[in-house]
Amino acid sequence: MHQFRAFSDEDLLAFKKYLALNGARQLQTLFDYMLRHRRRPEGWFEKKQVYEKLFSEGKAAYNDDRMRNIMTRLGQQMEAFLIQRELAEDKELNRQLLIRAYKKRDAYFLFRTEISTRLRKLEGQKERGIAFFRECATLYHHLFFHPDTKGSYKPGKDIYQKLIRSFESWVALGMLSYQSDFLVQQRLLSGKNPSQFIETTLHKIDQLLEIEENPVADVLFHICKLPASGFSFEDIDQVYERYQRASPHMGEFERNAASKALISKINMLVSATGDPRLFSLLFNMHKDGLETDMYVEQGAMSARVFLNIAVTAATVGDFEWTENFIHDYAPMIDEKERVDALPISRAYLDYNRGRMATEKDAGIHFNAAKQGLSEIRHGQPDYELRVRSLQLRIFYEYDLVIEKNSQLLTNFSRSFRQYLYQQDNRLAESLIQAYLDFIHYTLKLARLHSPTAKKPLEKLEKTILAMKKKPTQTMMRHWLMEKAEELQKLLR
Repeated sequence: MHQFRAFSDEDLLAFKKYLALNGARQLQTLFDYMLRHRRRPEGWFEKKQVYEKLFSEGKAAYNDDRMRNIMTRLGQQMEAFLIQRELAEDKELNRQLLIRAYKKRDAYFLFRTEISTRLRKLEGQKERGIAFFRECATLYHHLFFHPDTKGSYKPGKDIYQKLIRSFESWVALGMLSYQSDFLVQQRLLSGKNPSQFIETTLHKIDQLLEIEENPVADVLFHICKLPASGFSFEDIDQVYERYQRASPHMGEFERNAASKALISKINMLVSATGDPRLFSLLFNMHKDGLETDMYVEQGAMSARVFLNIAVTAATVGDFEWTENFIHDYAPMIDEKERVDALPISRAYLDYNRGRMATEKDAGIHFNAAKQGLSEIRHGQPDYELRVRSLQLRIFYEYDLVIEKNSQLLTNFSRSFRQYLYQQDNRLAESLIQAYLDFIHYTLKLARLHSPTAKKPLEKLEKTILAMKKKPTQTMMRHWLMEKAEELQKLLR
């Protein structure tokens, strides 16, 4: 039954046709029964019950051996069907099997011709990722170690050198890709690699391999070399330039590993510095990912990825692109998650439109954002924190600065703090403190807007210095610095 459940509706229909050509009548009977009742509970597929319904001609007694035999044969047909479908899609595997068949039959001319033809095609393509070097290494291996290939093991010979170089690049790219992915998946950006072999090799890989000759290895190597903290925009920008050079040569796996790792590093720097140039880098990387279908799997996109892209695009200020993205990709989100993801994305769009509008028109966009946020259900902390941090910024930028109403900001700040204190068993202490600092400094800036504030400029400069020197992460630091600089200009 597990095999049956693994089949999609499309698979089931295709297998029904396959079985009509390749399966005995008993197998077709059992499969038709399973197909008709596939939505039923497991009890419908109890062996004895199924046997009595389908195979007890003349009310013969239950035959366990016969039933097991029918089930086994049906399972074997399902396996053969899946293998056939995979073979139809995997051209590389088909070539490997054909080469192996020629070798078994001592058809050396056909064997060598097939390998040489494929190698010429590989050399003509741009991609230089893991799949490329794996196939090259495998083909050169077959050719070099065939007894009829002349000049077996003569160092310096062309085939031998290409075999070694392909194998080295295959192994190096594999380690670099997995290490890049490890940094993101495990979130151990300063942790020790669980593989001592990989950890040791990474320290020497640039000495063992001519990294600069392979742009894919080059960018992965420099991503892995980025420290866990303390790197700058310039460091990220240099790696991003390498990423752009490598992009035409990347395979799917390396692209995913490099992109996710680099985006993770950029987001770390955004949290630490808020440098606006970082958002442009993120936006460009997200657009590249969309063009290569990196974010869509079987027609679906995760709500988290959707929101990250929409928020980044809106922050950059490309509102038309953001509108089109929301329209095109929102239907790909799971319906339950879309209920909240869609209004959050639109709220960020309205908020950023308000930020860039004239004071006269800003209210329209800020109020639209507040209305959208009010429709979102209370739930997971990641959504709650996004919503509440955006609401706090709107209460500051619109209600306080434009409408001169500080009460809404004060009341909401109190509510936001209470929410954070209630999450002490769900969120990391450092994250809670980062948001508490965000609220604290927002209120400090708000108080300096008051006409009754004493020595506001002097206090503001102390606040700016405190935010810059704070050793721990403050959420939305870049926004706080931006608002502080605006207030500084106003007070001067």
